[in-house]
Amino acid sequence: MRVSVSAPIAALGVLALGACLRETFPPPDGGGLDDDGAPGDTAAPVDASPDAPPLSGHDEDGDGVDDAIDNCPQSANAQQRDLGELAAGRDADGVGDICDPDPDRPGNRILLFDGMNAGLVPGRWTASGATASGDSVRIEPNGGLVTTATFPAHVLVNVSFSLVNVQQASNGVIVASNYASAASYVGCRREVASTRILYGSSPVTAAPPAGPGQDVWMELMADATQIDCGTAVDDGPWIALDTPTTTLGTGNAAVLATGSAALVHFVVVISRP
Repeated sequence: MRVSVSAPIAALGVLALGACLRETFPPPDGGGLDDDGAPGDTAAPVDASPDAPPLSGHDEDGDGVDDAIDNCPQSANAQQRDLGELAAGRDADGVGDICDPDPDRPGNRILLFDGMNAGLVPGRWTASGATASGDSVRIEPNGGLVTTATFPAHVLVNVSFSLVNVQQASNGVIVASNYASAASYVGCRREVASTRILYGSSPVTAAPPAGPGQDVWMELMADATQIDCGTAVDDGPWIALDTPTTTLGTGNAAVLATGSAALVHFVVVISRP
């Protein structure tokens, strides 16, 4: 089990989401408090019916809920709260408030979660230079993982990884959506000390340096109006970057190592309305 790194500290610049990323991906629960930080609330029921998926035997975020039935498997939320849509007078969509990119709007769904603890699951990934490594998957320099599944144009892709080694400042990891080929995708490129959006003018901003072994949290959000990238190292500050977008197409999700080997700890893809 690998508990996800600390989540966003601040909202992305211009979000029409009604929620900031700190609300979307907070750090794991510290014990004694539920998802909203208030003691004493009653946990939301977990579906244990015969229709529930078989348990995976793995708990990525360490919140006591098996990945297979966790409504936020990458972010600790023992209470499994999914109340944002209800508070807005709408039906809950099954994605917990703590990791829902649109918490007051129905229509989100976890399309993929891979805690990497089972290695390269057959049929899930097209892998290049990637092998199982403990409870993670190691991608060699310039290798990558591309999902076999195709996802909608508007998604959130969230990845936790650590660099194995760093030779130069341009080394890092690309998290991509709308992936059609190595020359056609939307991506967030996390280099050693910067973050770049691989779309349009490719804006770039400085970010806390990522050294070997440090946990790096990255997320890419794409919708009809803009692309947002965010990153944090260990428990450091959240760095956000966004750029306008035009119509996006469906595609795969991908994690690509650039120059340095990387250990991927989890990948999650969530659809957006």
